[in-house]
Amino acid sequence: MSPLSGYNNSNPRRHASNASTVSFSARSPQAQMTRPAFNSRYGDPNARLYDARETRTKTAVLAMYKGSRKGTPAAILRSYDSRREPPPEFDCKIWQAGRATCAIGLAFKPIQIGQSVFHDDGGGTFNPAPEALDEAVVNEWPGREVGVFLSVGTGRRPRGSDANSHMWYEGFLGEFAEARRKLISKIEGCEVIHEQMKKEHLLKRNVNVENYYRLNVEVGVGEFGMNEWHRLAEISTSTRQYLRREVEQRMIQGASAKMAKIHKANIRFSRMPDVPELVKSNSETVEPLSFAVELPGDTPT
Repeated sequence: MSPLSGYNNSNPRRHASNASTVSFSARSPQAQMTRPAFNSRYGDPNARLYDARETRTKTAVLAMYKGSRKGTPAAILRSYDSRREPPPEFDCKIWQAGRATCAIGLAFKPIQIGQSVFHDDGGGTFNPAPEALDEAVVNEWPGREVGVFLSVGTGRRPRGSDANSHMWYEGFLGEFAEARRKLISKIEGCEVIHEQMKKEHLLKRNVNVENYYRLNVEVGVGEFGMNEWHRLAEISTSTRQYLRREVEQRMIQGASAKMAKIHKANIRFSRMPDVPELVKSNSETVEPLSFAVELPGDTPT
């Protein structure tokens, strides 16, 4: 059923499972009236972030409201409805969400989506692993075991390198150099969050640390200027060399094997003919009572 239908607007429906499948993000008048024209060959450049497909892959990105102080929780822009909170903006486009999550310091300009302005002035972090884990085990699938949690970084300083070595931006003065230093500090702070995940947050959410994988290529963080597109080949080569190492190969094979086992188990379970009805996963939507209201669950402390 389309989220734009009249029935859906008057009587929202929810999936019987703990995961949300229908978004209320399509209720705005603009979303109901707009019928964008686009070339089907290349897709819709102004496609909305909200995805109404039943078989969608749930996607979320983090963005900071302009002026947020350090420690302020990030806003979550989702492609699905959340029982935790309404979306920051109802008619967010995919490209707008991408710009919002990249609006950092002097690197990219702020972006206004609806009545919200997003720009990370220094309060955000670059490793959203804790927020992603909480979104899965607290908001979307509470009580479900996490089979594989894969965290992919954007690069870290090689082990044994001199943290005080000369960087390309050190010759610049003033606001730009300071912004660049903050950017590098936040990139390297991703590994601090990674260690916190292993020591504290996974245990806090009852996730087996053996199901957590972190891939982060060792390149010279700060050695590449943000406009040095011609050096992408160097980054690609470093990444391929990193992934060929024995430790990383074991991580990739281990995570792949676990995901394959989970997929095969789901296939076998769906083919079982004599599974009791109480055990079967009910994928059908349930007609809600006219006065029913769904409330968010308690957040574990």
